[in-house]
Amino acid sequence: MIQRQRNLNDVFFSVLVATMVAGWAGLPQAIAGTGSAISAPTSIDTQQPQVAVEPLPANLYVLAGENFEFKWSLTEDNPSSLVGSNVAEVWIGDQLQSSHPFSPGIGAHTWLWTAPDTTSASVHLVVNSSDTFGNTTALATANFTVLSSVTHVPEAARAAIFALPAPNPFNPMTKLSFDLPQSGLVTVTVHDARGYRVSTLYSGQQPAGPLALRWDGRDSGGRRQAGGTYFFRLEFQYQGRQEQIIHKAVLLP
Repeated sequence: MIQRQRNLNDVFFSVLVATMVAGWAGLPQAIAGTGSAISAPTSIDTQQPQVAVEPLPANLYVLAGENFEFKWSLTEDNPSSLVGSNVAEVWIGDQLQSSHPFSPGIGAHTWLWTAPDTTSASVHLVVNSSDTFGNTTALATANFTVLSSVTHVPEAARAAIFALPAPNPFNPMTKLSFDLPQSGLVTVTVHDARGYRVSTLYSGQQPAGPLALRWDGRDSGGRRQAGGTYFFRLEFQYQGRQEQIIHKAVLLP
C-alpha cells in the first residue's frame, strides 16, 4: 500500500511538473543581454528657408560713400551653421562687390552697407540661406543705382561746368547753373539724404552753352519737402561719353 501511494505521488508530481513546463513554454522568452525597441521614423525637411527682403524704394539712388541699410528676415527650423550658408551679397552688374554673413535661424537682420566710390553702376542685393538638409533659397532685390561723385572723361574733351547751387543754404528756392561743352542728352535730378530721387528738373537734348534751372524744394508731385541736405545730379551724355557731377545744398525748414 505504501509503495502504491509513493507511485501515485510520483505520477502526480510528474504531471504537475509537465503542466508547469508547458505553461512556461507559452510565455514570452527573454534573452539575456538583448533588447529591442521601435524607433520613430526620421523627419526630413524638404522646405526651403523662408527669406523676406524689405523692398527697395522705386528709383532708388545711393551716393558713393553714403551708408544704406538693407533689411531682411529669415524663418528656418533647421538652419545650417556651416560657413557661407547664410550670407547677403551686393552685386555690381555681374561682379560681387561685398558680402555679409548673418546668423542662422529665425529673426530679422540688417546690413549697414557703404556704397563704393566707383563709376555709377546698377546694383542689387542677394540674400542666400541654406538649411541642414541642403535646401537653399537665394532672393534678389530689384536693381538700384550708385552715383559716383564725378565720372571722369578723357582729358581731350572739355568737361561740363556745374556751378555750386546758390544760395546755399536756401529757402524756398536755389539756382543751378550749367555750361555744356557741346550738345547732348542732359538729365538733372534732385535726391534726398538717403539717395531717393525727389524730382527730375530736366531731361532731354540740350545744345552747347549755359543752362539755368531752379528748385523750389518740392518733389515731382508738388509736395513741399522737409528741411535737410539734398543732392543735385547732372548726367551729360554726348558722343558715346558720359559725365556725372553731384553737388549738395541744404534746404532750410
